[in-house]
Amino acid sequence: RLGDRGRTQPMLPLANERSQVPLWFHRHVHKTGGTTVRGIMASLRKRGDAIVQRGLGSGSWSCKIDWGHVDEALERAHNASLPRPASPRALVFELHEACTGWVSQELPRITELRTLPSARVFLTTLVRSPFSHSLSAWMWDGKPSFGRFNRTIDYWLPYNMQSNQLLYGDFDRFMMGNKEPMGKRYRHFGEAEFNRTLDVVRRFDLVCTTEELAPCMERLLQELGLPFVRIGHAAPAHGRMGAGTLPADESKVVQEECTAKGLDCAAIVAE
Repeated sequence: RLGDRGRTQPMLPLANERSQVPLWFHRHVHKTGGTTVRGIMASLRKRGDAIVQRGLGSGSWSCKIDWGHVDEALERAHNASLPRPASPRALVFELHEACTGWVSQELPRITELRTLPSARVFLTTLVRSPFSHSLSAWMWDGKPSFGRFNRTIDYWLPYNMQSNQLLYGDFDRFMMGNKEPMGKRYRHFGEAEFNRTLDVVRRFDLVCTTEELAPCMERLLQELGLPFVRIGHAAPAHGRMGAGTLPADESKVVQEECTAKGLDCAAIVAE
């Protein structure tokens, strides 16, 4: 979490690298900087500092963790009779897809790992300013790819999109958005659901804003005992029907809102 002056605060004590396996679990919230985080993981893998773990199921970024690989790495670090490197490589996980059961099934197991002497666990996520997040999500999933189904942003945009992702695991993407059947759940996000979301977020070691992504990732690498990685900005390509542009009937309204908030609309749309 970030301090009042934008500096990250220490969350976990640095541990003995010879006996602990660094485990980085990143719970991806769509359109908050996940492509940049993936680039950091790829850099660590290319340098031999980390093993990027693929999830179970059809998606390589699945939230369904292959716990067999985790158990094997921890056993090797814990059992003195097994060969192990002097500085174990980190295991990193991008929890991105198929996340509907993540809170009830995977999160408790990640929490339990913190009690093991052979594991150094760090669970992270990113959240983003609601206005820039909504505009970026609209350009990614609502317009331009599915413009003929999603006429306006308020017609498509899921309510409480980031909170619903953290609590329920995902949302109806692409042409569905806020439509039924999931739309009813999004719109019923009240105080009880908000408190449940806070309970989930409190189990994270680092919750950062997209706007402070770079210092947060630097702190993460420090906590895990990993070398510095250049943290640039990367953005995924948008859809096929006029990527990077707003529909003519909406561009004026959005531009006025961006100007009023002192934001760069072009940069937001590109993220």
